Amino acid sequence: MKMSQVVEEDGPKPQQQPSNRKLSTNAPVQVAFYKYSDCAGDLWESYKTDDDQPLYQVQIRHEAPRSLCYQFQAKFADFCKNTEGVPDTLAELQEHGIRLIIGDKNDPEGCRFVQWRPCFYIVGHKDSLYNFCLLLDKFWIWLADAMAKEQGVA
Repeated sequence: MKMSQVVEEDGPKPQQQPSNRKLSTNAPVQVAFYKYSDCAGDLWESYKTDDDQPLYQVQIRHEAPRSLCYQFQAKFADFCKNTEGVPDTLAELQEHGIRLIIGDKNDPEGCRFVQWRPCFYIVGHKDSLYNFCLLLDKFWIWLADAMAKEQGVA
């Protein structure tokens, strides 16, 4: 085959949701875990070492009218600032190998972000991922309490 005969084709496109669909008021919170890379240092400069550690990606999706993902970064920052035993800032959290990214229209590294979806990157082996799950669980409890106080329930 000659190079001039090669034809580039688009891959399958995701199905588009109808723009008039209603969001469920009690939609589930979906948390998806992916092993993103076997070597976190390839993508996260401060983890370039001889000891290769994997990099995991955790995406959170909640398609509801009052989505828990709305202003997620600010909520998670408040959680860090107001919770004992947790790094005080998102920058300190990164020093522990956990980075929060909210995808916008830009995707400079070609990570295929879903716009406005919260996404965590966790460096380390499965014990690091387990510790992150404990942190996320603590966040959900904190968020439920904060929302109850906001609504005057608690």
